[in-house]
Amino acid sequence: MFKAIVDGDGDGDRDDKPAQTTKETTTRGKRQRDAEEDSDGHDVEDELKKEVKQSARAGAEVTVAREAVATRLGVSDLYLRAAGDLALHERKAYIDAVLCLQSKPSHLDHALYNTTSRYEDFVATHMNFTRFIHSNAVFLAWHRRFVWLFERELQQECDYPGMLPYWDWIKNAKNITASPLFDGSPYSLSGQGLPLSSEAKEQELPCWEVGNVTCPKGPGGGCVADGPFKNYRIGYKSIGVKSTQNPEPGLPPDVFNYVSRCFPRDISQYIATNFQTQANLDHLLAASTIAEFQDRIDNASGVGFPGLHPAGHMALGPTGADAFSSPQEPAFFLHHSMIDKVWTEWQRRGRGEERIYGDNALFGTLTTLNIPPSDNATLESEIGWGSLEQPAPIKKFMAIGRGDLCYRYE
Repeated sequence: MFKAIVDGDGDGDRDDKPAQTTKETTTRGKRQRDAEEDSDGHDVEDELKKEVKQSARAGAEVTVAREAVATRLGVSDLYLRAAGDLALHERKAYIDAVLCLQSKPSHLDHALYNTTSRYEDFVATHMNFTRFIHSNAVFLAWHRRFVWLFERELQQECDYPGMLPYWDWIKNAKNITASPLFDGSPYSLSGQGLPLSSEAKEQELPCWEVGNVTCPKGPGGGCVADGPFKNYRIGYKSIGVKSTQNPEPGLPPDVFNYVSRCFPRDISQYIATNFQTQANLDHLLAASTIAEFQDRIDNASGVGFPGLHPAGHMALGPTGADAFSSPQEPAFFLHHSMIDKVWTEWQRRGRGEERIYGDNALFGTLTTLNIPPSDNATLESEIGWGSLEQPAPIKKFMAIGRGDLCYRYE
């Protein structure tokens, strides 16, 4: 499914009312959404009909394969997060679902969070937990579940028939703005932002605020003007990673201030070329301990050099790079789905389940960069997602294909 959109050559917790739920989606595979003329005036109906005819047989074969996998693993509801190019109608189904969620009403207390949509509930939740879910023992498991909760919301609230895609950084890095993910077509997540004046460019937050690394800003930075998200608006400002290092607990006082504005993006080919590399991925997967893995995913070649986690955020400009409000960037969830895929691969390279439930499964404390100081995490430590889901022990989210994390990666 849009799980990796790739082109081979073009290349402080607050309690709110519980999230409402609708009836469970019973099929997630091959339902085609109605073709329609898109907002750019492109007539996509004929293209979609061709896609459907060509993929109908393949879709049936995939369904059979999924059932076989579920039977073999003894899991009754196991779905494949598929790699490779998505068909056009699959891309459209995913994009339509995200746009749908951006149109659904918020379930959170507007007086606290200023949220205007169900999509922004996920943004506000990430902001509320930022100082407890990065550069620590919780980062990987918390975001694994967060991505799953977003996927479930697309399926239940917006009838999305597929699984959440992932962004294959390496296959898209050669020419990131020409990749199917960011080429600005009706089937992409929109493209580059409009160019900014030199004066406005100076006001952009730096792409990286750790160590001595400097990197040029991209050629965009202004409003996204093409593709499905050209009319998308955001409201939370970029705060910057340094705010996570405040020795005092709590969030910045203005963190939930909201000013509606266009969606800006500044895609950086420099970041993609220099940091989203096969060498960095190989170095990450070669980590022998979870401590090394966590360090390398944030620091590719030593302290201060962005690893594949920050590089994916930085490659899209200040909206995607903000430590607090980064889910405002629609590619956030595909980026973290890829992180989940890589973590899963690293876990499977260990002996038995040592990297899932053993001594090599967790490392670190319960606060970002251990600021303020906190206890070491254990598999029994509880993590939460505000009103999106009840708190639960970390051990519940350490492995996919088990419990309700019913998916796998190719």
